Amino acid sequence: MIDFAVVENKLHGSVPHYIGNTLPNLRRLLIASNRFHGLLPKSLSNLSRLARLDVSENQFTGPVPTNLGSLQDLKYLNFQSNRLGTGKVDDLSFLDSLSNCSHLQTLSFCCNKFSGQLPDTIANLSTKLTKLYMGDNNIFGEIPCGTENLISLNRLNMAVNRLTGSIPDSLGKLTNLLEVGLWGNQLTGSIPDSLGKLTNLLEVGLGDNQLSGHIPSNICNNTQLERLFLDDNRLEGTIPPSLGSCGNLKIVGISMNQLVGTIPKQLIGLSSLSIELRLSWNHLTGNLPSEVGNLERIVYLGLSNNQLSGEIPSSLGNCLGL
Repeated sequence: MIDFAVVENKLHGSVPHYIGNTLPNLRRLLIASNRFHGLLPKSLSNLSRLARLDVSENQFTGPVPTNLGSLQDLKYLNFQSNRLGTGKVDDLSFLDSLSNCSHLQTLSFCCNKFSGQLPDTIANLSTKLTKLYMGDNNIFGEIPCGTENLISLNRLNMAVNRLTGSIPDSLGKLTNLLEVGLWGNQLTGSIPDSLGKLTNLLEVGLGDNQLSGHIPSNICNNTQLERLFLDDNRLEGTIPPSLGSCGNLKIVGISMNQLVGTIPKQLIGLSSLSIELRLSWNHLTGNLPSEVGNLERIVYLGLSNNQLSGEIPSSLGNCLGL
């Protein structure tokens, strides 16, 4: 047997502990979206030809085997949406062995119960890795600087954990990034200017942290940016008018910060904003610019709990999406 795929069924029970000893030619093991439970068999490491392993959206528990590094043909590894992890500091030790999987392109272990710190050996993961998802766990500590070695990454999600420290300036070296998700952590410090070097970014998600300082004026050096989430931090200073140069922005969220000054005409007049502009719960002053009428398709405009004054411009009537 080369392929075994039973995705999206109602299968249940545990995976036989000997599965890796009986299917030596298996290339794809796809059992996602079922009701399997129990431990992941250590014998999986004997499936030496395996290229894709997907056990996501089940009810697996316990540790991930630490011998999966023997799967040297592995390209796709997905553990997401289970109950994996023991709550111990060595929960992520399985990442050490994955450095031997030199063809790995996708690694997802989000939405589990993993604890512990990210090991420095994350820097040794495959340079072919394009997608790394580890959000919604209980991972703590700092983001390893060695993440910069993952030069092919286009999607990085570490959201909803307990990460602390600052955002490494070295993330600016990951020039292939399309999405970076770090929201819902305890990150401090400023937003690194190096993010302005990531000219392919479509989404930046840094909300719900403890970030301070100014919004970098160069964050929109990237004209492809569509979604910018900086809500619920401690950002201060003014809103950079340069945000208005991001001609593809659909959503901007910078509410619940400590921003001051007026609303830049360049931003509130950005016609590409077709979904949301969230500026509530800051210290913004001045009038609502008449350029707001350019937001003809916007669905949500949040300006509450500021110190805005003056009249509501008649051009607001152009915002037919509200």
